[in-house]
Amino acid sequence: MITNNNIVSISQMRKDTDTVMRKIDNIDQPVYLFSRSKIKAVMIHPDKFAKMQEIIEDYEDQKALLAVGKTELAVAEKWDKIKTELKKS
Repeated sequence: MITNNNIVSISQMRKDTDTVMRKIDNIDQPVYLFSRSKIKAVMIHPDKFAKMQEIIEDYEDQKALLAVGKTELAVAEKWDKIKTELKKS
């Protein structure tokens, strides 16, 4: 959510970069960089960015697993049966 607390103008970023960077470290939300009343960038702490990437990768993995068709499942079940029989031998 965009609030006055997490908005930074480009001119403020140019003048006081250190303060803006500390803001990114200290608040628990993204900082929006505005130019002429339009969002030009969104800045977040690197740890939060890494966590977001991990969540996206997990989602993509789950999506790929759900896309497995009946044919692939049948092959996997057949292979499980073969492994079971081989273990008995």
